[in-house]
Amino acid sequence: MASLPERVRLVGDCLWEPPEAPPDPALEQWLQEARASGLPLFYVQPARDLEFCDFWPLVVEALKDMPARVVAAIRKPGVEEEQFPPHFLVRRHVPQSSILRQAHGIIASGTTTVVLGALTHSVPALLLVAGGEQFSTSERCRRAGAALSLLRRSDDDLTPRSIRAAVEELLATPSLARNAGRLREALAQVDGPARAADLLEELGHLRQRMPRANAS
Repeated sequence: MASLPERVRLVGDCLWEPPEAPPDPALEQWLQEARASGLPLFYVQPARDLEFCDFWPLVVEALKDMPARVVAAIRKPGVEEEQFPPHFLVRRHVPQSSILRQAHGIIASGTTTVVLGALTHSVPALLLVAGGEQFSTSERCRRAGAALSLLRRSDDDLTPRSIRAAVEELLATPSLARNAGRLREALAQVDGPARAADLLEELGHLRQRMPRANAS
């Protein structure tokens, strides 16, 4: 913080999900079976922009015969009616926190929401990076030792074999989860969105910025 202007505040992950999401018995049963299996569980979330969603078929091919459980949130019409390997559960939307509480890793494009979700649950990431914010997010997580990344500059950069090898490396590298846990602890020390809302209210009343030293 010492290198940032006095007007800057840290507000943590700012993640939010509806507090009273409708129950999903099928999902809960699937997760119970996943826990009972003792197999590693992966959460897969490509970018919402379908332009960056085309690594999903490669992930299916990479993990189709791997002893693991896979939950995927794919924003594609009709995806829930498609056929996938029996250890896959694919939905257009999945409550992220319900999966991350027991996930062993995420496979994602590197967009902020899913990466912060993983970090706040001490879950390491395999980031398949294509564009936008994904590059900087992936690089910061990689430098922190909490993620592996594969860059996709062309259609030949990613293959089922390279994804499978990276998933196996993630499972064989416990320091990734430890470092994700370290970042989780750091995020938990920040004031958070409630304090950010208070600061905005005070700014509205006072019409001037408060020095950071006066804001806990």
